[in-house]
Amino acid sequence: MFRNLAPWRPPSYSELDVSDKPIWLESQPLASDAIPGTFLTYGRWTDLFREYQLEALQAVDEAVGNIVAAIEARGQATDTAIIYTSDNGLLWGEHRLYYTKGQPYAESVRVPLIIRYPRLAAGHQVAGQIALNLDLPATIADIVGLRPPYALDGTSLVPILMDPVGASGRPDFLFESPKLTAFNSVGVRTADQWEYNEYETGEEELYDLRNDPNELGSVASDPANETLKSTFAARITQLLQ
Repeated sequence: MFRNLAPWRPPSYSELDVSDKPIWLESQPLASDAIPGTFLTYGRWTDLFREYQLEALQAVDEAVGNIVAAIEARGQATDTAIIYTSDNGLLWGEHRLYYTKGQPYAESVRVPLIIRYPRLAAGHQVAGQIALNLDLPATIADIVGLRPPYALDGTSLVPILMDPVGASGRPDFLFESPKLTAFNSVGVRTADQWEYNEYETGEEELYDLRNDPNELGSVASDPANETLKSTFAARITQLLQ
């Protein structure tokens, strides 16, 4: 079904210049490099994996379609909230990273989130506010009218569903990367512009996501950004408490 799919080649694919990034990335292979012991390059292997991923997900797509059709056939679509999301993102060659997760880059951090509930939102709309997976319990409780007996870490997304343009959202969020590829890292991403990462090696990254959405050039070494980095480092300490 997906054999003729166009290859995934964003600007960050098999990134040539990674001098702005943690030094361990310099040892990562390019997409054109051969995988030892195989006849495949890292790029070709990742393209095949992506094709297999989509083939597997086609069954999920069909199953979701059947569930939605059954709900509509019972006349319960208006009274049913459907939340569709994923556990994590995977990199398909961005920044020289192939079939991996747990990195602080957007491809690994961001996941799909689709909420359908006609009683709160009719038609298609896109909200730009930050939503975290820990917001889902609070959202479900809010939808069904329950008040949890204890404080939740997350915040209900119902106000955003009702008014995706005017509702306020989180100003930022903390993310921690486990040691899957190289080193642990912790970072903060703001809703408006910035991503700041700290590694256990002492290395730092700072990305202006408004002007560099593909995270191609960290500006952490720019002396003009020292105050900004200090602000984000303090914010990480606050969020970790």
